[in-house]
Amino acid sequence: MSRVVFGGRRRDNGAETAAAAVVRAELEEEDDFLTTEQCAARLHYTPPTLLKHGRAGKLPFVQLDRKCLWHWPSVVQAMLRTQRNNGGGAL
Repeated sequence: MSRVVFGGRRRDNGAETAAAAVVRAELEEEDDFLTTEQCAARLHYTPPTLLKHGRAGKLPFVQLDRKCLWHWPSVVQAMLRTQRNNGGGAL
C-alpha cells in the first residue's frame, strides 16, 4: 500500500496515482546526489572504503553535518581524470 503526500495531506489509496508516478519518475531521473551507501553500491566499494577515498581527496563529496552526499557526475569525472592507458598500444 503506497502513501501519496501532496500539500501536507497524506492519503492511503492502495495504488499510486498517475500524477504521483510522474513526480516520482522525474525526481528519480534528476537525483544526482547519492548517499554513501548508494554511491558505494554503484562503484562496488564498501561505504568505509568510499569514505576513505573521499577523505583522501580522491573523490569529491559534500558533507552536511554528519551526512556525506556524493554528486554522481562529479564522482565519475574524478575517476576518469585518474584513468590511465595501461595497455601501451592502440586498441
